[in-house]
Amino acid sequence: MDQHIEKIQTALKRKIKNINISSSDNKVLSIPFEYYCGIQASISSGKFIFQNDFITPEEKEQIGLPRRDLGVDLTDKIEMIGQAKNWSQSIGLKDLGTFLQSQVAIKEDGTTAFIKWPQMHLYRSSESSLSRNLDTRRFKDIIYDADIFKKYLIDLQSKDEKKEIDKKEEEKKDEKNLIITESLQRLEESKNVVISVPIYEDDIIVEYLKKNRKQKCIIYVQNTISKKQYAKKLEKFKDTIKLEFIHSFKADDCIGYDKIFFTDAHRIHPQHLFDSTVPLNDGYIDTARLFIEKSNNCILLSHHIQEIPKCLYYHKSLRYCIDNGLCNSYEVLVTVFDVKPSLETLAEWVVKNLPNNCIVKTHNKKDGKEFVDCVNKLLPNSAVYFDCDDKSLDCLNLFKKGEIRFLCSPQLLDESFNAPICDSVLFLRPSDEQMYFTSVINRCLLLHPLKKQHSKIFFPSYKGDEKTISNMINILATYDEKLDRKKINNRESHIVTISIENEKLEIKLDDSDNSIQSEYT
Repeated sequence: MDQHIEKIQTALKRKIKNINISSSDNKVLSIPFEYYCGIQASISSGKFIFQNDFITPEEKEQIGLPRRDLGVDLTDKIEMIGQAKNWSQSIGLKDLGTFLQSQVAIKEDGTTAFIKWPQMHLYRSSESSLSRNLDTRRFKDIIYDADIFKKYLIDLQSKDEKKEIDKKEEEKKDEKNLIITESLQRLEESKNVVISVPIYEDDIIVEYLKKNRKQKCIIYVQNTISKKQYAKKLEKFKDTIKLEFIHSFKADDCIGYDKIFFTDAHRIHPQHLFDSTVPLNDGYIDTARLFIEKSNNCILLSHHIQEIPKCLYYHKSLRYCIDNGLCNSYEVLVTVFDVKPSLETLAEWVVKNLPNNCIVKTHNKKDGKEFVDCVNKLLPNSAVYFDCDDKSLDCLNLFKKGEIRFLCSPQLLDESFNAPICDSVLFLRPSDEQMYFTSVINRCLLLHPLKKQHSKIFFPSYKGDEKTISNMINILATYDEKLDRKKINNRESHIVTISIENEKLEIKLDDSDNSIQSEYT
């Protein structure tokens, strides 16, 4: 028994080596929880309890378990199977359906059913609860204390490993605090200020309000989602702040306010606000420009704004944030088709090649809904069309939990929502509009415990459309000074030339799938 426990513990140490155990995301610790249940169940029962990873496909077939994981996480290989749930919400019949069905098997005659596993165990975290629609007579409910589980993992981590993880987390925290502190120093000045940082826009506002509780501030946002999210985050300051839509800007509304924040400022082309020679078609921008020229208390916040005359300017580049562990690194993947692909062709390619947690930027509403239908025909319930309404907010929450694979919308990349779990973005119809890329940066490069690889930015293209791809990569290069120094890994077959910062780069296409992969890290 000691050797059995030690074997599981050794494997568990490897699983948690680079994991932040204090993470509030229960999914991060789902597999470690299965191992933990195997250890505790073995100790308490005196039997050898095996987690799924310790049973070979041949053994599974021998003892009557499916080769694939269909809800059975643990077994004694004789009479018991179990499922482990490290959840913080209610567990219902739907969540255990596959597991409970595994109790019954069919004899060799193909018609007679019998109970294969007389003992059914549910191992769950103390943070979870059971739904009323569950018949608890069908299984043994075993609860493990969530705090004791996490303490067990912490104790299991070697001191050196834990120290290294803590050190990295502390360094990231210090870098974040430095950016926020330096931003706040500029906000204390009685001048118009531009803060151009890929992250922490909302944190800067919150910290400013904490330090200046008596000041009255008006915060301009882009859309309904932004307004709802800021309202939730700034609930404690509701008596001294006012949230408004930028498109309804009126100078008279700002009278009596100490600071005026323009969030997602790249959307309103802030340089236009200060350059009276730029022709404007938007009345509210013209009004805002005239107001800012006369004011000294406006704050423009965004991922990427060039230095603007008459303003204090604070800037941290994307590359700085990546190098200091504040953003995830990324890679660009360009797939070149022989001819301009249809939505059906793109849907087939997406289902085959794209990872989970992907945002799909569609050309328009019609394309978006048609593309979602195409994807769901191939992979049911994997894609959802997002619109700016309350129903879509529910879909957004499911996407944040990792329960929706593709979130599609023409305007989604422009919306101010925070979904760090997103690790890839696909431009369904490539465009060289710079505004999209500022949004891409703030969508798929945010840090998340489940992100173990580069985030991915996908550009589908076709032969003869090299100029669009060239423009897109050039725009990316404006955010990342390292991009123009990286070479693309050459492959055999067709050659497409792309110019980045006046440097000619040859992209060689792979005949097998008409795609190339180009890493920029």
